[in-house]
Amino acid sequence: MDTILKIRDVTKKYKNTNVISNLNMTIKKGEIYGFLGQNGAGKTTTLKMIMGLTKPTNGIIEVFGEQISSKKYMYKSRIGALIETPGFYPNLSALDNLEIHRRSMGIQDKNCIEEALNLVGLSNVKKKSVKNFSLGMKQRLAIARALLQKPELLILDEPTIGLDPVGISDIRKIILTLNKERKVTVIMSSHVLSEIQQMATKIGIIHKGVLLDEIEYKELEEKNKNYLQIRVNDDKKAAITLEQKCGINQYTVYENGIIRIFEKLDDIEFINNQMLINGIGVSELNLNSEKLEDYFLRLIGGGEIV
Repeated sequence: MDTILKIRDVTKKYKNTNVISNLNMTIKKGEIYGFLGQNGAGKTTTLKMIMGLTKPTNGIIEVFGEQISSKKYMYKSRIGALIETPGFYPNLSALDNLEIHRRSMGIQDKNCIEEALNLVGLSNVKKKSVKNFSLGMKQRLAIARALLQKPELLILDEPTIGLDPVGISDIRKIILTLNKERKVTVIMSSHVLSEIQQMATKIGIIHKGVLLDEIEYKELEEKNKNYLQIRVNDDKKAAITLEQKCGINQYTVYENGIIRIFEKLDDIEFINNQMLINGIGVSELNLNSEKLEDYFLRLIGGGEIV
């Protein structure tokens, strides 16, 4: 089966408010799906619905060809998940915590604990109390717990949040190893563009509960647009000038007077002259290539550029 997850026209309401609207997603075997969106965009709610932790108001979710509304729930044995803050018994060791989880899940293979700890690099601290673990170690332990049943699909909700650069690098290596060597399909949500960019083979961009785009990362790289970035002292007047004097309609206005222009890039001198003629001060003028951050900001309708 090539398609592991299919979401069709899913809506989720809380108190008559749509937090997810007409969501459609497709994830194929072997992908690292980067689920990208700002905090509150609907990422965690979507992952909870996939796991059956909350029910969609409308629509269909199929995992391994089985609807999550099915009473069999066979698909859950093939999924490992880390959603929101992981909880452990702080006074128990990593080994004991995983043993409790193994038994509660009915996993027969006792060797799965040592294997999972080895995969996430915690074998040397397996007898250490979790209360003495750093945040990065707890995240790795949470991934180990998600790996006990040797899942085909791994769901990770913001796995690098709050970690230092070393911790982020460690988690990234674990995910890439699982995907390449163990052939585990991964869904990883994040609001950090650089993390998605370094790992994902496919990207879904969600904003205010709406999936704005779903695209292969290679395709995104191929369609990266060149653009002219200008910084002006009056963006409203500049926008009017672009449209009426330059015949330009493909542009995006950001904060701090920044405008990105996506057409007529051979007429940079003409564009600059029109700004000056119409009394608009130009303090910056650069020709650049669009990256994932630019594409994301353009999709959600602009915002501050960091």
